[in-house]
Amino acid sequence: MRTRFNNLSLFVSLFLFFSVDVFSSVILFSAKNKGAGLKWRIVNDTVMGGRSSSKWKFKSKKNAQFEGYLSLENNGGFASVRAEVNGLNFKNTNGISLRVKGDGRKYQFRIQSNNPRARRANYTCEFQTKKNIVQNFYLPYEEFYPTWRGRKLNDMPKLKEVDIYGVGFFLGDKVQGDFRLEVFEIIASKEKILPKNSSSSVLDLSE
Repeated sequence: MRTRFNNLSLFVSLFLFFSVDVFSSVILFSAKNKGAGLKWRIVNDTVMGGRSSSKWKFKSKKNAQFEGYLSLENNGGFASVRAEVNGLNFKNTNGISLRVKGDGRKYQFRIQSNNPRARRANYTCEFQTKKNIVQNFYLPYEEFYPTWRGRKLNDMPKLKEVDIYGVGFFLGDKVQGDFRLEVFEIIASKEKILPKNSSSSVLDLSE
């Protein structure tokens, strides 16, 4: 009887361990789960009279592609793609894991909060790509800062995972020309995958 009880206890412990681990990750995009049913939409500087263009498309079974042309004409200079994530539970996640292949430009990952005090803010974290190199980034929520129309805001609450209702990519590096960012994975995850000697908590894990 004791042996059966011990085996049952072990089974329950393992079940709880793996359940916590699985449910602490939210797959927003991957090769096996294209966008988790999310509806991605383009928002460019054309809403303010600019002339930038971009599109989000599924390039293959393995990735999506955010690409276009960044124009500085008519005081423009940004392109973005975003999706609402209402209904997804981000509780117990600590940051965003990305797997991407860029063009050497600096992009932003942005999060929208449903906190009434932060409705006008975009919580922003930058990541620097290397041209034609697949990179893995980890962006902790604590490194996201609130912005509005390119300006940092000082009167906003800190980003909390339970308030997340929108995510997306943004380019506004003031460099006119073509751009392309291939996206393989977007995962909200629990673990902070940071080495002990890291000087930055926004980490390129491929280095």
